[in-house]
Amino acid sequence: MKKILKIFAIILAVLLVLLIVTPIFFKKPIENLVKGEINKTVNAKVDFSNFKLSFIRGFPNVYIALENLSVVGTGVFEKDTLLAFKTFSVKVDLISAIKMENIKVKSVFLDHPRISAKVLKNGKANWDIMKPDTAAVAPKDTAQGKPLDFHANLKKFEIAHAYIKYQDSTSNMSAEIKDFNFLLSGNFSAKTTDMKINTSIESIDYVMGGIKYLKRAKFRLIAQLGADLENAIYTIKDNEIKLNELSLSLAGVVKMPKDAMDIDMKFKTNKADFKTLLSMVPAVYMKDFSTVQTVGNLKLDGYVKGIYAGKKMPNAGINLVVENAMFRYPALPKSVNNININMNLFFDGIQNDNSTVDINKFHFEMAGNPFDINLHIKTPISDMNIVGNFTGKIDFSSVSDIVPVDSLTLKGMLECNVDIMGQMSSIKKGKYEDFKADGTIKLENFEFANRDFRQGVKILTAKMAFSPKYVELSSFDSRIGRSDVQLSGKLEKFIPYVFSKDTIQGSLNFASKLLDLNEFMTGESTPAQPTAKDSTQLTVFEVPGNIDFTLNSKIGQLNYDKLKINDLSGIIIVRNSKAILKNLNMNLLEGSMVINGEYNTQDIKNPTFNFNLNMKDIDIPQAYTAFNTVAKLAPVAQNCKGRMSADINIASSLDQHMMPVYNSMVGKGRLMSKSIEIGNSNMFVKIADVLKNDRFRKLTLNNLDLKFEIKNGRVYVNPFDTKFGTSKMTISGDQGIDQTINYLLKVAIPRSEFGGAANDVLNNLAASAAAKGLNIKPGENVNIDIFVLGTVLKPEVKPVIAGSGKDAVQDMKTQVKEAAVQKVEEVKRDVKKQAKEQADKIMKDAEAEAQKARDLAKAGADAARNEANAVADRGVSEAKGPIQKELAKKAAEKVRKEGDNKANKILQEGNAKADAIINKAKTEAAAKLQ
Repeated sequence: MKKILKIFAIILAVLLVLLIVTPIFFKKPIENLVKGEINKTVNAKVDFSNFKLSFIRGFPNVYIALENLSVVGTGVFEKDTLLAFKTFSVKVDLISAIKMENIKVKSVFLDHPRISAKVLKNGKANWDIMKPDTAAVAPKDTAQGKPLDFHANLKKFEIAHAYIKYQDSTSNMSAEIKDFNFLLSGNFSAKTTDMKINTSIESIDYVMGGIKYLKRAKFRLIAQLGADLENAIYTIKDNEIKLNELSLSLAGVVKMPKDAMDIDMKFKTNKADFKTLLSMVPAVYMKDFSTVQTVGNLKLDGYVKGIYAGKKMPNAGINLVVENAMFRYPALPKSVNNININMNLFFDGIQNDNSTVDINKFHFEMAGNPFDINLHIKTPISDMNIVGNFTGKIDFSSVSDIVPVDSLTLKGMLECNVDIMGQMSSIKKGKYEDFKADGTIKLENFEFANRDFRQGVKILTAKMAFSPKYVELSSFDSRIGRSDVQLSGKLEKFIPYVFSKDTIQGSLNFASKLLDLNEFMTGESTPAQPTAKDSTQLTVFEVPGNIDFTLNSKIGQLNYDKLKINDLSGIIIVRNSKAILKNLNMNLLEGSMVINGEYNTQDIKNPTFNFNLNMKDIDIPQAYTAFNTVAKLAPVAQNCKGRMSADINIASSLDQHMMPVYNSMVGKGRLMSKSIEIGNSNMFVKIADVLKNDRFRKLTLNNLDLKFEIKNGRVYVNPFDTKFGTSKMTISGDQGIDQTINYLLKVAIPRSEFGGAANDVLNNLAASAAAKGLNIKPGENVNIDIFVLGTVLKPEVKPVIAGSGKDAVQDMKTQVKEAAVQKVEEVKRDVKKQAKEQADKIMKDAEAEAQKARDLAKAGADAARNEANAVADRGVSEAKGPIQKELAKKAAEKVRKEGDNKANKILQEGNAKADAIINKAKTEAAAKLQ
């Protein structure tokens, strides 16, 4: 018996060793096989940091896991991570895995998945990654050459702490879900089972058409489904769906025969309490919602019934009734009263055109001011029929007396009285007499500002008069930060724009004494709220596609980046996602310029510009400082003084920070100047050293007239003549965005200007030519060809006597090029090293400034907490008696909590400011390294 037990123990030990060791030996081959097979089937880059295979962890099942799994797109989605997991694990029945037949998956667990789904304007989606020839092919057993047979023998499917973001450019919609948890359990191998679902989401943001319908909303679903898995019939049993405080219950059946879904479902509120509906209003729900006092009755119900298959949809209806409701925050003086709503929505899933919207009544009184809406919409697809009225007043100043708001300024009075009635086709066909649109909207002394928009906006007056044909903007006078904007004119197709997103058309007069674009593109604040200037990098701004405006513009002063532009006038056309400039005249850089061309955002991932610039008497040093493009394309301008005129045609793609993509740039132009002084230019200083002639160290070039072309990342300069002193010079060549140069200077210098060391150089050049069999005797004027190669920072110079013959010149040119080529990599390394040092300094300075911002924020946060704690402690210490002590303690907790909230806000603002400084520095550093 002892021997049997001993043998059994040995066998058990061997099995345990095999269970532990086998995954170790086979881990790497399986890991390589998994990566290879996945990447064969998808147009994406799939990777993971670790592959785990364990017989112990999942015993008696096999545990398989991929850690740090990521799926990164290709092509237009090359830098987008579609999917990532901290851990993606499954448990598979051990025997079925060994047999490779009827493989039974017992459980699936997704830990910290991150999903970023995108749809571009052209409809291309980043999740469409399956290769056409493998999308429908099942995985195969490579040993047997037959498809693997997977069976969902699930007991549990779980998702933990997921983050999901969805952006759809075709419908201008986005959604963001944070901390999504999902647990589905049941015996899915049985013919019938009870499925239990437990789902929670901590935050949901949903934006459609620029309107935020949900903001940090909370969601919870607890449900039990009776599942007939054999016939794919699911019956909803006990359940609760909760969105914020709105609780709904469902009842019905979902059948899924083949590729269709047969739905018969009803829903209704669990509580007839107006407060639950109020929780769906983001501004109300965000702060101290538990203290809100409400009265009023609520009825909300609806249904979904019909077949969902392909384009065929089920019918759906929603009914909402609110009667005699009000709400008020106890700590605030005013309330919203007499809220009465009667609304019915119907969607016809088969004949979509039969869908209707009926807002029979929508009435509320805010701080005593009544507002009424009624709206009826029929035939929304074929020819939208609208009947509606909007009447009332809203005093925005009373909002802060009704709803608790932080760091928000809101003032002004809106008066509205508008009637609309008719069919959209009447407007589209120009039959304006058949469509009623009468009334006015007036807004006066409106002010808005918050933490994210500190400069704020003020609308002193705005008045719109409606008619069927157009909306007349008789007056619009506003202030945005330091800027002022005045508009007047007519807007056509306004109603189709509002109700069906048609293109709105307008001809407007646009005027401003000061338009400071830096307030919107660099995060610079108003003088009353100073922040670190230029702390936020420029970003591409999208020109709306459904706006067709012609703006007759007149601007006294416009600030853009480092430019100050005065007396700007001309026509700006906003159309088809483009901003088109026509004869835009302006004074800048002590001269003037006329711009014609366009900024194009039809492909927002690849914005472009195409401009003709006609410049007169522009100051060159200021142009170098103001325009990054001048610094890149003509770095010699840094060493120049004088004025220039130019006529330039230039086009380029832009990156996402509004900087030109220089390798894509094409253009040509002509540059003229009566006189340009060049001092301490690397190229001319090197020429002076080689020729032993100090006149080249500081040149004054007269009557400059040159033509150039930009292509393939280089600027090509056509030969042009100029004079400096009594000498003549012809310059031609090219230089690259990478700062490499290739110039030929043909110089005629009077022999009388040579002497000393310079005369020795001349004699050496003549001797060099004679050694090649050419007897050159320099005459009254010495003609020298100077070849300049290398880089802007480290030029290589080689002179040769002109007239030495084509072969001699070519031979010398070849020698110079060969010498330059040998050093060009070294020079490039020097340039890169210098650029990296500059970039490192930018980042180091930025990090110091960012840390200063964080330290100041921490000091402010600590002060806020200390002040709150002191107030709380004083209240507790001054309280007398046990009851007062207990009340004081509760009050102290609230004070401390408010102090913590204030401190956290200060920290958040400080961190945001620090992050902005770092982001700006990263952009500048990247530009140095280009």
